[in-house]
Amino acid sequence: ANITTGETATIYKTSKSKQSKQTNKRPTIAVLATGGCIDTIAAIKVGFKPIWATEICNTRKQMWEDLTDTKCHGDTFTINYSKLKSPDFLSSGQPCPDYSRSGSQTGEYGETGWMFTAQTEIINTLQPKAIRLEISDNTINVHGGREVNQVIEQLQNKYVITKAIIPVWRYGDCTTRNRLFIVGFNRDLEGPA
Repeated sequence: ANITTGETATIYKTSKSKQSKQTNKRPTIAVLATGGCIDTIAAIKVGFKPIWATEICNTRKQMWEDLTDTKCHGDTFTINYSKLKSPDFLSSGQPCPDYSRSGSQTGEYGETGWMFTAQTEIINTLQPKAIRLEISDNTINVHGGREVNQVIEQLQNKYVITKAIIPVWRYGDCTTRNRLFIVGFNRDLEGPA
């Protein structure tokens, strides 16, 4: 079922009123390519405080702003990140048609496939404490997984990285897809990651 902008705002406001006493202590999240804000709703429910996002679709951009009362800055790759606060947690789900089985499978050479690898520059600039990247599980098959390896290589100096293909329907997703997740913890954090 599709959730309207008004419904997402109601969900957020209910969650916000329950957590208002802990607002200043909550870890922060920023999202590159917000999509339908489902991950954002989950993050809010577990206590994250959204601080900003990027998204080019005007409807999705408005959903973010209605849901979080924070700015959605538009195109991920035209933002001056030195002017934005670095979040504790950065989540990203760049477009994956150039990696999916039903897409072009041209990877970084496709119309939007370059975004998957280019996001590492943003992550390395912001240096959040933790990152989560999500994309089609077929990305490991495109060009022999070259782009996945490139992303990991570009992040592993600053982050302890792990990757996994997860059957998302087992965790409440309404699709029967598998998704590739790349998760990283900043090496500057104390203790084992």
